[in-house]
Parts: sequence; structure tokens; C-alpha cells
Amino acid sequence: MLSDYKFGDEAAGEIQERFVEMLDQPVQAEDMHIAEDISTVDICPVTDSPSDTQQTQLTKAKLLLKLQQNMGLVVAAAVAVLASIFSFNYFSD
Repeated sequence: MLSDYKFGDEAAGEIQERFVEMLDQPVQAEDMHIAEDISTVDICPVTDSPSDTQQTQLTKAKLLLKLQQNMGLVVAAAVAVLASIFSFNYFSD
């Protein structure tokens, strides 16, 4: 069994040619199974808005997530500031 991606404008003959290039064996059209996955998005208007407490909880959760994602940057900035202070005091003599 072999799996490959099919582009929207690709014909079965082109897929067969690609399999021949990869496997060095001809593949019959009846041996191929083409499954297409179409992704769709449904847009529905929001009928009820979340309450203020839910909104603040979401905002706090987003802030904590952003802080966790940028923790490396915060630590690197703190190390750079401490190194600058140490360097200024140590080499100023």
C-alpha cells in the first residue's frame, strides 16, 4: 500500500505516471483508491455573548498562554540586564 497526495487538477493518468516513477512498476487505475478530503468552514453568527466573568477568564487564560510562550524571551532579557550590570560594575574599575 502506498499513499500520495493528489492535486485538484491532476488526472488519474498523472498519478499512475508518478507511481511508475517511484515504484518502477505500472499501477492499474482500478487498483487505485482516490479519497478526497474537502475542508469547509461554516460561519454562523453568535447569538448569545459570554458573560463578563467568562470573558475575563478567557482574557486571563490568553495572557497566561502568551506569557508561557514568551518565557524564554523574558528570561533572556533578564540575563542580559544582569550581565550588563555586572559588566559595568566589574570593568569600571
